[in-house]
Amino acid sequence: ERIISFLLTSVCRMICQRSSNPSEGKWPTFKKFDHNYYEQRDSHSNTNRRITEPLIYSDGKWLTPITTTSLFSQTKQQYVQFRGINLPAKTPLNTATSSATEKKAISFIDRPFPLVDAPSHFERLSNYGFNIVRLTVTWEAVMHAGPGIIDHEYLQYLSDLVDVACAYGIYVVMDPHQDVWSRMTGGDGAPEWTLDRVGFNMEMGGDLLH
Repeated sequence: ERIISFLLTSVCRMICQRSSNPSEGKWPTFKKFDHNYYEQRDSHSNTNRRITEPLIYSDGKWLTPITTTSLFSQTKQQYVQFRGINLPAKTPLNTATSSATEKKAISFIDRPFPLVDAPSHFERLSNYGFNIVRLTVTWEAVMHAGPGIIDHEYLQYLSDLVDVACAYGIYVVMDPHQDVWSRMTGGDGAPEWTLDRVGFNMEMGGDLLH
């Protein structure tokens, strides 16, 4: 353990320097780590972005397609290695109601973030080297108003969000997510009206049956 501790300490001393400014705290900071590289930069342009391509799944691998550039020339298939993060969107926004007796309307639009902010977020993820995100989509988000009542505006938001991600070279895995049935039972997934349908009195907080 002493040898491992010594080696780790030596490596940290090689790549880190302790901050000379007391207000920055006692933790070491990396010398060569350019934090500004991962934020928006003037040097960014559409021509420098990674692009997303149609992928082919074969023998446990994701590959780019073979394209013919000329009569005797073809591009070689490239193996795509994914590096991704979770992008949870399981909590709705509350909106105002038309009367005091009605429940607050909910909407999942702008979850996980507003569309206007999407370019800066996806650009930052792309600069960090990520090329895929797992976007959670719940039943409640799509059909929160009632059985068969689909929130088409939310679906349009999702479609636009995926378009922005693709523009920055990021693939999107749409995850139809559910944990512990619904938010009303301590998880997320199913809308509230499903509990009412099976007998729970949601007007009383869901603790009682009809």
